[in-house]
Amino acid sequence: MSLEPSPAQGLVLELVRASAGSVPCPGCGQPLRDCRLELRQVELDRIAVEMTCPRCQHTGVITVRPQTQGGTATVR
Repeated sequence: MSLEPSPAQGLVLELVRASAGSVPCPGCGQPLRDCRLELRQVELDRIAVEMTCPRCQHTGVITVRPQTQGGTATVR
């Protein structure tokens, strides 16, 4: 089930997309800069995002969560 992002969640997706450009796809090794992103789960402390490679269609889920200090977020 894909969720429609709020403006804040849309910003998180933009940040994930910008970070994905330098990450190689685990399936084909190409950069994930043009990957498809879909929100899968939104909670107070994390957002799960499904990423699909446009070349080989490999799909994986990453979790974005804020750090408790410093005002930054980590992508795992």
